[in-house]
Amino acid sequence: MLSMAPDLTVPAAAAAASAAAAPRSRDVETQSASSSVLWRSGLGAVHAAGLLAAVSAVALLFAALGGSTGTGADSTVVGLLRGAVGGVGGGDGGAVGSTEAVGRRLQLLTHDAGDADGPRTITFYVYRSQDDSEYSLENVNVADLPGVMWYLHNEVIGSAPRKFFITRILRYKITMRSDDRLYESKHSHFGPFVAFDSGRCTVPDCDSMWKTYGFNMGCQPLNTSRVTYISPFVTHHGGRDCAPNCYGALWYSLPGACPSMEFEGKTAECRAEMPGGQCNDPVLLGRPGVQCTYFVENAGEVRLDELVGIEDYTHWWAVEGNREYVWHLDHGIGTDFWDGRTDKSKNDERMNKVQEMFRRKYPDMPITYGEPPCDYA
Repeated sequence: MLSMAPDLTVPAAAAAASAAAAPRSRDVETQSASSSVLWRSGLGAVHAAGLLAAVSAVALLFAALGGSTGTGADSTVVGLLRGAVGGVGGGDGGAVGSTEAVGRRLQLLTHDAGDADGPRTITFYVYRSQDDSEYSLENVNVADLPGVMWYLHNEVIGSAPRKFFITRILRYKITMRSDDRLYESKHSHFGPFVAFDSGRCTVPDCDSMWKTYGFNMGCQPLNTSRVTYISPFVTHHGGRDCAPNCYGALWYSLPGACPSMEFEGKTAECRAEMPGGQCNDPVLLGRPGVQCTYFVENAGEVRLDELVGIEDYTHWWAVEGNREYVWHLDHGIGTDFWDGRTDKSKNDERMNKVQEMFRRKYPDMPITYGEPPCDYA
């Protein structure tokens, strides 16, 4: 999902200071000595030292703020949490344990110091495709970038007009910490994925799950064999046993207030009894007696028409007879943007273009905070 741009750089001395400040635990590994090796990720080759410097720049920014995320979170140290799997994903030689690997994969930013055995406070981006309506990001499903591109390609752009009148890709910065009950029972940071429809959980006996484990973000890996969008990060928990699907796309679920009722049916009594997982302040994450598990910040949007290169969408499809994508042909009519749904290189190009548009529109925001693996089993 990531296009690591060279503009996120730090001086060598600053990078060394960041490395020295990062906690050393079983979850935080040191940088591989083979820093000159290229990481052949799902989005092309990425220079290992450049990737470390890019995310270190974010870590250093947080450290300069006194260990804060900039949103008031009670963080003390921002560590560089690395995945437990060597190897690289997506490209040639991408199998786990590949000789082209640089060792450990830079995985995500965590705000916890030391080696305490318990939930971690994690920051990462999620994405959602949506129409022009505006509403709170709760009781909905979101995805990583490969996951939202998978959804668009698989279910949206084959229709004219687009399914659900979707017009844009929204990006959100999520700061998450699982409920202690979930971690103590399952030793995971994510709960089970549930599908939401009109704000209602569609999985049987949802309320029992929330009451037992808390209102945790859920995760679900996707089958990327038919629509091949791959993350450069390890997205499946399980170490070497996850091959060959260690880097597949992810969907997430965000339980909010009164998750068993549709948007229009949520009563004040239900909201009070089932407050959901969304925090109104990140300092609340992990506090005793507080049920919230995630904090949401808007992080921009990309318009699909601009992404594909369409000036007047309605005229383009309704009058000119064009189509973004025809499934049985595996190409579009009037555009080639979505051609080749199983072509990794084309899918990588599409994700890179999305990231480049976010970079241009929001130059003060990091391109990535990394991505946590889906560890619920």
